[in-house]
Order: sequence, then structure tokens, then C-alpha cells
Amino acid sequence: MKNNNNKKKRNVSHLLFLLIAIVPITTWAKPIINEKYEYYTVNPKSAEDLIKALNKASPLRKKNGQVLYGRLNFDMKWNYSWKTNNGQCQMDTVTINLAITFVLPKLKKTDPKIDRVWNKWYPNLIKHENKHRDLAVRMASRIENSFLGMPRKPNCEQLNNQANKIGMRLLDELDSQNVEYDNRTNHGESEGAWLKPL
Repeated sequence: MKNNNNKKKRNVSHLLFLLIAIVPITTWAKPIINEKYEYYTVNPKSAEDLIKALNKASPLRKKNGQVLYGRLNFDMKWNYSWKTNNGQCQMDTVTINLAITFVLPKLKKTDPKIDRVWNKWYPNLIKHENKHRDLAVRMASRIENSFLGMPRKPNCEQLNNQANKIGMRLLDELDSQNVEYDNRTNHGESEGAWLKPL
């Protein structure tokens, strides 16, 4: 009877070890996210003047000169440490820092008609930029999980080089995701993030 109990304990311990080994790769990756907002002031004379005022005030331009009313900028950096075990190098700790900056308009003049137009449109702009944010946050977690899940390498230089290649490849993928999302929605037009002339 005593031997059976010991066997159960060993089995449970083995199961716990497997769970502990798997969980960091799948659920423990939590990037450090810092968000801030930068606003440019919009001061329309009337509701009909709102688009003109936004075009004049916005500092955001595409390469073709098209004015944008909102943008999400991000900067992602990673730090990690490794350890050696039986002559093999493996990841030990990983930290992903994601800095997010929302650039958005801020209405200066208040007027019932202007407010009605603004309040119907502005939440859609926020939703569009938040979807860009979600793409960045998901990719930060994916990069962290990828680092934690890397197989051991014969030396730490190989591990370091491979980790940076993975990180840069996934950042390129994030850029492609953002471009695809903007192309699909025409920078939020299909989501109501564009103002239409009154």
C-alpha cells in the first residue's frame, strides 16, 4: 500500500512538472505595455467646417499626401537571458516592452451640431486605432511565446541570432497585418472612421 502511494505521488509530481513546463510557453507570456496619447487641437467654425478644420490641423500624412485623422505608433523591444545546461544553451527569461502612442484629434470648440457629428464619428476612429493596438499586443505576446519556446542550441550565440531573426520576422509580419487591415478597411472608412461631408 505504501509503495502504491509513493507511485501516485511520483505520477502527480511528473504531471505537475509537465504542466509547469508547458504553461510558460502558452499562458505566462505577458508583455509590458505602456500607452500614451498625443492630441492635436481641432477648432471648426461649424459642423460643415469640421472636415476642413481636421485637414488643416492634422499632422498625419500618407506618402501620397492623404490626410489621416488618427494613427497608432508603436515601439517594441525585447530583452532576454539564457542559461546553459549540459552544454546546451536555452532561453531562461524573456521580457517584451511595447510602447504605444495614439495620435488623435481633440475638439476645442463645443457646439451642439458640431458635437453631434463628432460624437457619431469619433468613437469609430478610436475603435479603428484600437484594432491596430490589438494587432501589436497580440504580436508582442507571440514574439515572447516564440522566444520561450525556442529549442536549445549548441551555443548561446546561435540562440541569440535565431531569437533576433524570429523577432524581426514577426515585426515584419505585424507591419503586413497593419497594412492589410488598413487596405481592407480603407484606413477605417468601411468602419465609419471617416467623416463624410454634410
